[in-house]
Amino acid sequence: MVKRLFLACWTLMAVMATHAQPPHSFFVIHCDPGYATPIHWNVLRRMVDSATAYNVPLTLEFSPQWVDMILADSAKLARVRSWQQNRHEVAGHHHGIYHCMWDSLTNYPGDSIAANQPVKRYINGQWVSNCDSGSLKSAMQPFYDALDSLAGDSLLLTWGASDEHPEVDLYPNLMYRTTGGRDTPTQGFSNPYVETYGPTALSTGTFGPYTVCLIDYYFLYDAADAAAMQAVYNDTAFSSQYKVAGVVTHVFNVKNQNVNSPSNFFYQWLRFISGKGCKNVREIMRAEGCNPTVTTGIHPPASLDAVELFPNPAHETVSFQAPVGALPIAVEVVDVMGRVRQSF
Repeated sequence: MVKRLFLACWTLMAVMATHAQPPHSFFVIHCDPGYATPIHWNVLRRMVDSATAYNVPLTLEFSPQWVDMILADSAKLARVRSWQQNRHEVAGHHHGIYHCMWDSLTNYPGDSIAANQPVKRYINGQWVSNCDSGSLKSAMQPFYDALDSLAGDSLLLTWGASDEHPEVDLYPNLMYRTTGGRDTPTQGFSNPYVETYGPTALSTGTFGPYTVCLIDYYFLYDAADAAAMQAVYNDTAFSSQYKVAGVVTHVFNVKNQNVNSPSNFFYQWLRFISGKGCKNVREIMRAEGCNPTVTTGIHPPASLDAVELFPNPAHETVSFQAPVGALPIAVEVVDVMGRVRQSF
């Protein structure tokens, strides 16, 4: 039996009992299909470099097209590895068959694709323009494999997707999922929660049940969105009810609003949120102990109730004590990027 401890900077974190504002904040970047181009890669590079300067780790959700582009270029892959060293998280992003910009991968059968793939997109209350989707490229497994290669030894734990039935295309080994809304900045405040998807039986197989921890975000498209989110964050009567404040934007949103301008909403939000509990998604989930599939943090599973861990909280040194006759226990110490640092 393996007991896994996740340590942030080698320190066990005590859960904050009270807070005036959310103790955690995160920033997700959607790297969408259709925008895996050298121009958008350079925009993302400037975004990540700026976030590093503000000490705001990003959760970078890459679609299949972005993953293929990065893996095909050793310089881009090396750049991603340097980002990971600065706490930026590699995550997956998927536009399923219900999305206007489907990324052409799915576990759905052909009849479901034909019945559910939209032909127009819904913008500002009306249907406009044709969708930008291709034909079926493959099932999801090649994407899963490529994501694992991109994540490297940091592990792939986080997933953001748009679909009516997430279990069909969801990577079954993932533990964390991001979701959110576009209507009001209050949608960007949440406490980590757990949901189970499926099982759903299709001609291509049975998918699920998969249980994941979720966390919510609010979409930022412009400076008005960033200002609105900032106002809600500062409204402690509301924000103090939640442990997490989260936002998301797209690479193309930042490009379209002059990536070099300090008044760009992306930089506006970086300046505001810097120093306010900024973490990537996996760091927040681990800090809050939200994990549906394995035991993390300092809370032992039911089968190890007799095992004592002390001191709690701790800094640098922690001890285990088990009763005589207890099952052998293997302990792994894992850093914030998911890498095993010590096992015994």
